[in-house]
Amino acid sequence: MSGAAGAVCAIGARGLILRPLPLPVASPKETVRLLQLQIESEFPLLPEDLAWGWIPWTQTPESAANPARQTVLVAAVKKEVVEELTSLLKPLATELIFTPSALARTALVPHDVPSFALLEIGRTQSELIVWEEGSAPSIRLPA
Repeated sequence: MSGAAGAVCAIGARGLILRPLPLPVASPKETVRLLQLQIESEFPLLPEDLAWGWIPWTQTPESAANPARQTVLVAAVKKEVVEELTSLLKPLATELIFTPSALARTALVPHDVPSFALLEIGRTQSELIVWEEGSAPSIRLPA
């Protein structure tokens, strides 16, 4: 389909794992290899059963004290979740970007607001994200 736009796909927090992981500083290719090993040892499913990605995490006191270490934020969900969305949306979009829904909702807040909380109340679950001074320390599923 020519002229198709990209699409942002928001993944709900239930079943989504967000975890900061400390790693040695390495090239992006080596970082992926190290992450596969970490995911295999720390996550409930094997890396090949997950759809996962990572971004560099903000400087932590640990990584500031040791420049040979870095912290990355890993997001992972069962591969079936992403495959289902991809099969539905790929015919309509040239690029699919997957993100936690709580983070997608932060786009609604003006950029000059450094701290805020967003609560999404759903029929069967709710999600709370608290943003403090430019970062989100946690996403919670209130009971």
